[in-house]
Amino acid sequence: MNKTERLLSELTAEISKNLQQGRYRFPTERELTLRYRCSRRTVRAALQALSEKGYLRRIQGSGCFLSGLSPTERENRIALLLEQPDDYTHPALVHALRDNLRQRGFRLEVFDTRADFFEERRILSTHCLGGGFRGIFSHAFRLLENPNLDLYERLSHAGTPILFLHRGYENFPFPSLSPDEYGGVRQAVQLLRRSHPKRLIGIFHSDIPEEALRLSAFLRVLREEGLPFSGDFLLLLSADLPSEEMRRQIRHFLQTPPANSALLCGSDRIAQQVMELCAALRIAVPAELSLLSFDESYLSMLGEFRFSSYGLHSPGPGEAAADWMLQKTGGQTPPPALLHWELSHYDTVLLR
Repeated sequence: MNKTERLLSELTAEISKNLQQGRYRFPTERELTLRYRCSRRTVRAALQALSEKGYLRRIQGSGCFLSGLSPTERENRIALLLEQPDDYTHPALVHALRDNLRQRGFRLEVFDTRADFFEERRILSTHCLGGGFRGIFSHAFRLLENPNLDLYERLSHAGTPILFLHRGYENFPFPSLSPDEYGGVRQAVQLLRRSHPKRLIGIFHSDIPEEALRLSAFLRVLREEGLPFSGDFLLLLSADLPSEEMRRQIRHFLQTPPANSALLCGSDRIAQQVMELCAALRIAVPAELSLLSFDESYLSMLGEFRFSSYGLHSPGPGEAAADWMLQKTGGQTPPPALLHWELSHYDTVLLR
């Protein structure tokens, strides 16, 4: 083993130790030269090798810092706690997180909470506490306060970065990556008013956190704009409704409003049902009913039932969350991010 290889081995061990202690600034060339009694050329060669492996990042005028990537591969794991990872928009989120983290040498491990606080607690206790994860992504799946605050706090106090996706819990102090629901809903309402100003109606799940936030924003925008609203302008669904009962309620609601209405759906899951029922009821979209939705999932792109849905772009939630975590594991303090909704097409909106 030559001098450079020996120094490389020493510095690799130092990187692992510093990461565990939360020390991200790396010694200067001069400091390393004096400590290891070797030439500056040897030090530079070792630092270059460590940078190429992704363990160090150089900041012009400030020196070298740890990137957050550990030489011990098992320590480069990020946990994702998510209910039903294979459902709805979640596969796209998992793919984006995994792809962006892999590019920087990290590996994503996904755990299904089944939208159950007890299952989430089991995962945190069994896999996360003492499991060596460098960071944790978690998705809030209930409007209730989360009883697992104590376990998340233990992980945070141990130095594990935690980021909640889409929204956090009211009783949690941790950062979250949140879409601008109010801004997106206001934009949608303004567009719908231009298409069918006679009547604006909405359908939302009131017990799904994301849709509950959109519902709150919808009512706020109606109030701020001085638009009339009452119980018959709104259909609130429960996530636990059997699919046939959900369709029955939506069918009844669609038969109630007068022609030339504009409908805002809380998600693509609702909008897909609406589009199918409009076809069955011979309601022309968008001539008689303009429709906008949220999430821009694969459901909004299905053949004859294609509809206009707001999506998160530039960056998307997976890209933004991965970037936040990579900065945090590298000892930086990333600012909280607010994602913005964008509409890709206007197929189900009557533009005037």
